[in-house]
Amino acid sequence: KLSSLLIKTLAKPVSKQVRRHCVKQPITRNALIWVGQATNRMTTRMTMWSSGYKVRSIAKLEEEAALSQGADILSETFLFTVSGGIVVYEYNKSSAKEKKKEAARLQVIRDDAERLQRKL
Repeated sequence: KLSSLLIKTLAKPVSKQVRRHCVKQPITRNALIWVGQATNRMTTRMTMWSSGYKVRSIAKLEEEAALSQGADILSETFLFTVSGGIVVYEYNKSSAKEKKKEAARLQVIRDDAERLQRKL
């Protein structure tokens, strides 16, 4: 549990570093701009549909705003993935521990049954 807490604590600064690094690289920068624009289109479209309006066209975000939004998505995805991985790891660890306990209980029952069988 302590290691999980440490990993979660370190994930946020690492996420910020990943964000900064990806914003500087041309390939990932273009991908982040595309993600930002796509996110803007999707959220705008959903907002307009929920208000009962028909969507005709959606204005593009400025490049820096789209980059910022895409980088936010990347950062949050990284944190979500780390947290999800920790949850899965903890669950598997707990399941393995339960299986060991159950196997030990079954062995005790088998030993008791064998001992009682010998007494008869």
